[in-house]
Amino acid sequence: MSEPLFFFSYARADRSGAGNGLLRAQDSGPGNSVDQFYNNLCDEVAALTGLRSADVGYYDVRNLELGALWPKDLMEALQSALVMVALFSPTYFSRWACGREFQVFRRRHEALTKSLGRMTESRVLPVLWVRPDITYDAIPVCCRDYITNLQNTAPGMPESYKSLGLRRMFEREENRNTNIVCQTIADRIFDFWRKKEDERPPKIDESEFHAIDSAFHLAATGRPRPIDPMKREIRVYYLVPTHAEWSAESGASDCDFEDQREQARPFRNARGATIRSATEEGIALVNRGLGIAHEPLPKDLASALTDADIDESHTTPLVVFDRRAVRVDNLKTAAVSYAARNFKNTGFVTVAGQDVTESEVDTVFAAKKGALPKLHNWMTPEKREDYVGNVASIVFELEAELVRRKAAKKPPLGPPPPGLSGPGAG
Repeated sequence: MSEPLFFFSYARADRSGAGNGLLRAQDSGPGNSVDQFYNNLCDEVAALTGLRSADVGYYDVRNLELGALWPKDLMEALQSALVMVALFSPTYFSRWACGREFQVFRRRHEALTKSLGRMTESRVLPVLWVRPDITYDAIPVCCRDYITNLQNTAPGMPESYKSLGLRRMFEREENRNTNIVCQTIADRIFDFWRKKEDERPPKIDESEFHAIDSAFHLAATGRPRPIDPMKREIRVYYLVPTHAEWSAESGASDCDFEDQREQARPFRNARGATIRSATEEGIALVNRGLGIAHEPLPKDLASALTDADIDESHTTPLVVFDRRAVRVDNLKTAAVSYAARNFKNTGFVTVAGQDVTESEVDTVFAAKKGALPKLHNWMTPEKREDYVGNVASIVFELEAELVRRKAAKKPPLGPPPPGLSGPGAG
């Protein structure tokens, strides 16, 4: 394929009808505003550059499975496109795949700035797709500063774009105004196309490519969020050392760990894969629509789990355990607090740490190992796919337990028919 000038990044659910049976992912309908905008933008860029409309953009309409590797053509487009056109919406900022695409261009822009030795313009061109006030509120805290510094509008942009967003402008058939927005973005793509060769963002080292995580889902910091008992989600807590914690404990600077616990890469058969991505894949095997929240490790893990340990709670925690945590003082303290009691709504899965002996683990968990066996997995997986399967089995039990609790709370349907029970039944 030829190298596209722009990469089109959007949330599949924002594409009219996508994923709800009204429009198959590979279809293009005349009423689909995402498709309409993309096609118009390609025509505008082609008119400015003299290139074929079919060659100027890259638009992927596949619904990739969670945890799947990027297809080769998508990787090549992410690496070679000059800019990204990103359709900002609350849904966009919630999607892992969108966050990964965004992070690629962020990294490429950072690499360009470093190579030139000066600040350069961001290679992300935002499109305010959904009502801007709502979209701005949805920007994740972890990348809010970076995104709010992007130029979201330009001189001459219609007022309706700033208040409604482009999607509603299409729905209201504001043809003149939607054309102005499209032409403005096409002009910016053309400007980048005319820049000197050394001002094109470089490619990322291919060995690091699949290890890139979502810019929108970096680990949270600060105090744990309060439990919302009515919200169905899995809250993941990582009893996993950071790079600094393990280096201080073991003196080893070259290890599996990262600055964020869930970014650790302990899988020998998949060196670029993070614990986080493998955990999400295991959860998706059971329920693809299940909400997932990766939580900072609280000082008192037991207290955080207690909030979800009530029959009314739809939130179920999952503790991910690297056996090496028992050698790090603050993690061992958290593990001890967890081991001191049973949590009927919490799952526990081991991810790594084969070099830690059973006796070391038993100093913390000896009394715990026989408790609630369906909710605990103490086996250290040999491969990434083994860990994914272990996560799935624990989440399946958490889901089943939730169903059992709901069934137990249902009131009886009414008095039994006469003659089947009660006085006089014979």
